[in-house]
This record gives sequence, structure tokens and C-alpha cells, in this order.
Amino acid sequence: MDHVIIQYIIYSYAFTGVVGLFGYVPTMIDLWHGKKSANAPSYLLWTLCGLIGLLYGIFILHDALYNVITFLHLFACAAILIMRVRLPK
Repeated sequence: MDHVIIQYIIYSYAFTGVVGLFGYVPTMIDLWHGKKSANAPSYLLWTLCGLIGLLYGIFILHDALYNVITFLHLFACAAILIMRVRLPK
């Protein structure tokens, strides 16, 4: 029974991690159209937190699923940050 619960938790984590990425899409679309909808200092902080989380996953946890999900969120935050700072002032 414990194995079934653990598998459910693993699949749920993967699913919610991937679905959570869709939350970044509206901000990316706004930035693509020149709307300054992202707060650069916030995304800088989230990008740095994502980087530290990924390094923790790689060197401490050794958990491939965690690393993939964390990398995807790091990539999304970094992409938004780059898009935001490239907008004219």
C-alpha cells in the first residue's frame, strides 16, 4: 500500500510541476508584446532561488525528477527576467 501512495505522490509532483509552468505563459506573452507585466527584482530573486534549488537537487538530493522540474521553473523565471530587462525603459 505504501508503494502505491509513494507512486501517486511522485506522479502528482511531476504533474503539478509541469502544469505550474503554464502559469508563466501569460507573463511571457505580455512581455513579448512589450507590456511590462513582470517585476524584474522579483524574477531576479526567483531565478536565484531556482538556481540554488537546482544546485541543491544536483549535489545533495540526487533526484532526477526534482532536478527536471526545478530546471524548468528556473528556465521560465530566467526567460521572463531576460525578456523584462530587454524592454525599453
